[in-house]
Amino acid sequence: MAEDPHPDAHHARPLLVLHPPVLGVAALLAAWGLQVAFPLPLSLFAGQWLLGTVLAGIGAVPALMASVQFLRAGTNIPTYFPATALVTGGIYRFSRNPIYLGGLVVLIGLAVIFANGWLLVATPVVAVLLDRVVIGPEERHLEARFGEDYRAYRARTRRWL
Repeated sequence: MAEDPHPDAHHARPLLVLHPPVLGVAALLAAWGLQVAFPLPLSLFAGQWLLGTVLAGIGAVPALMASVQFLRAGTNIPTYFPATALVTGGIYRFSRNPIYLGGLVVLIGLAVIFANGWLLVATPVVAVLLDRVVIGPEERHLEARFGEDYRAYRARTRRWL
């Protein structure tokens, strides 16, 4: 974890058009509405709720681990606040975006639990929006905030896995 090299300087927050939790909730609501209006059942097998629960649980783990690391580092989790520390250890050694990665796996798990094919269709759309619209501004913010420390971290750690 690198400390903020400019603790007293004013740093703007990431300029995001979409905030990730809003994106996830919008996908859930859209998938639910589409499922009601135009059913796209996702029937895999009896007891698929168990598979979905396992997937959602697997997705929740990296997201929770990453959130705990942010809290321990004293940096902000919500994307509408600036980062105050660069977290590069723990789960962040494997992915620069474990919260987003975990959230996508949770969406897949929920699609399976609720047999909602629309949510399964929406998940890659959410992934593309995260990759193109959310992560870019976040990365620019981190580079402006932490400079070479962030560039070195980005060079050694993949965006997703």
